[in-house]
Amino acid sequence: SFWIAGGSGRNLDYVTMKKSRLSGCQKGKKRIFFFRTIDSEQTPEHEQGRHEERMMKKSASFDLSARVAIVTGGNGGIGRGIALGLAEAGAAVAVFGRNHEKNQRVLSELKAIGVLSVATVVDLTDRVSLEPALNRVESELGGIDILVNNAGNVSLSGGVLNEKPEDWDSVIETQLNAVFLLSKL
Repeated sequence: SFWIAGGSGRNLDYVTMKKSRLSGCQKGKKRIFFFRTIDSEQTPEHEQGRHEERMMKKSASFDLSARVAIVTGGNGGIGRGIALGLAEAGAAVAVFGRNHEKNQRVLSELKAIGVLSVATVVDLTDRVSLEPALNRVESELGGIDILVNNAGNVSLSGGVLNEKPEDWDSVIETQLNAVFLLSKL
């Protein structure tokens, strides 16, 4: 599961986006949204036809117009799906990713939806680059309302005993430190 820390958005109990489920709850003044992917094997048979139909309709209860979202790792896979789903809900979307070409492909898709969007090449393990990336989003799209900490990496070393310290450090930097630092900034 991935979590989305949102600002003062609307009350969202349950929303379906692009073969994904996004649900939310409120803790104090902050809203926390939980995201998990689903596939057709996990979708009950009685919902399979309606699932696709719901994805095509923009839910009035899930209007993110005038919101700004950042999706780390938003240039491929699950992150791309989240970025496109947020855009379809009306949010301006910033994609953070290391690969310029993949960033540009997703940026084209976001612009085709008709929302303000930006793609920034950033390595989340480079702490010095995080604040300038956030500043760019704020200057081009406005204040950040939603942060989706989706980026991740994995080392396929064959087990923890074979793990190189530098590979372990990269996983920790991406999946823990970057989440912490981006959430604080």
